[in-house]
Amino acid sequence: MKVVQLRSFSAPRLQVVDAPVPMPVPGRGELLLRVRAASLNHRDLEIAEGRYAMPVTLPVVPLSDAVGEVVEVGADGAGFAVGERVNPVFFPDWQSGPFRGEYFSRQLGSSVPGVLREYMTVPAAAVVRAPAHLADEAAALPIAALTAWAAFTEAALRPGQTVLLIGTGGVSLFGLQFAAMFGARAIVAGSDEARLARARALGASEVIDRRQTPDWGARAFELAAGQGVDLVLEVGGAQSWAQSTAALRVGGRIAVVGYAGGPRLDFDLRGLFIGKRAQLQGHTVGSRQQFDAMNRAIEQHRLVPVIDSRFGMDDVDEAFARLASGRAFGKVLVQLQPSCCSAATPPITLPVP
Repeated sequence: MKVVQLRSFSAPRLQVVDAPVPMPVPGRGELLLRVRAASLNHRDLEIAEGRYAMPVTLPVVPLSDAVGEVVEVGADGAGFAVGERVNPVFFPDWQSGPFRGEYFSRQLGSSVPGVLREYMTVPAAAVVRAPAHLADEAAALPIAALTAWAAFTEAALRPGQTVLLIGTGGVSLFGLQFAAMFGARAIVAGSDEARLARARALGASEVIDRRQTPDWGARAFELAAGQGVDLVLEVGGAQSWAQSTAALRVGGRIAVVGYAGGPRLDFDLRGLFIGKRAQLQGHTVGSRQQFDAMNRAIEQHRLVPVIDSRFGMDDVDEAFARLASGRAFGKVLVQLQPSCCSAATPPITLPVP
């Protein structure tokens, strides 16, 4: 059985191990999965480079996002059948309700062995059914999609409202697709003309080239009927914070889901919280209950994740390099089984007209 292990925080970091180990056996309440595909997040780069906020003990099986096929059901693993395709949950212990601090102690791909292995056992209570119309691209859903979904649903985003998306990374692209699903307008602020053109093709109502419009927050405010945006999906941290707050309407909400431009901020409390009466909410992926609701909505609306590239298990270093390059548009996948469209209906090109 092939397994990828992270063995060092300096190059060479990753090693593909192909050893004649026994097939894992599901225990009580567990499922045995054949992992079909996995996808990368920037968290995985932080872990591999020793920059992750939580301690990681080496060696560890990396990556948290995957889609797998149930090949065996353990005793009391009721609710799932052999042949069903499922997504493991990033926080295995977070079933529903508000996030609790103790959930941080168990995360796939760091404190809990991750998904870059041909077979794995998981608690039946720590997976959700993958959308029926998706094949291996369902591996893209667990972190980026669920983070955007949680931000939108907890903000109670409504039809006709406007959301500001920063850049075209994984969370922002899912935010763009979900905005169409919710009937909301999406403004995308980016710094690459070709990427902005692709964002418009995916349904962006407006795009702003940040290189040509330094005060892009004020421009987003104007584009939202001159009243400001209802929701900002904030991924840039220190790099984008001032513009994000400038774009926000009075009573609007900032959903903090990342800090790509730095985690430390210096801003005017009076202007943001007194003047604009802003709401500020942090997001850490989502619960199993939220994941299940999201996958059902994705299936209903036939949304298809944007996939940048696919790599074989033996080329996992190239997959990490592709993500680290900053050139990916969409999710980077690692195929652990031959890619196929095993879903009931073939994927469609765009999720929403």
